Amino acid sequence: MTHTHVTVPTLFAEANGIRYAYRRFGEETGVPLLFMQHFRGGLDHWNPAITDGFGRDRPVILFDNAGVASSNGETPGTVETMADRARDFVNALGVRVGSERPIRAASNDRRGT
Repeated sequence: MTHTHVTVPTLFAEANGIRYAYRRFGEETGVPLLFMQHFRGGLDHWNPAITDGFGRDRPVILFDNAGVASSNGETPGTVETMADRARDFVNALGVRVGSERPIRAASNDRRGT
């Protein structure tokens, strides 16, 4: 693992007019794990001990959803819109959801569901 949660630089990807801030680190091979925060939570709200642990075996992607922290655009008002924006971001990176190029997601949703 070349970079860690703390040492990896923040990058940007654009989709549908929104500029998303993200960090990608960990192993280059394996199924990527996308870390999605709760409403208005940013990529810096994850515990590096957790994200670095996952990064030992797979690529880890942290991102700021639309309108959050270093990403621009309007902050999503519903969980469905948050998911739509996350899909747009993942597609902008060239990572596809499906059997050919799978991705997994981890969420820090504080609703308890």
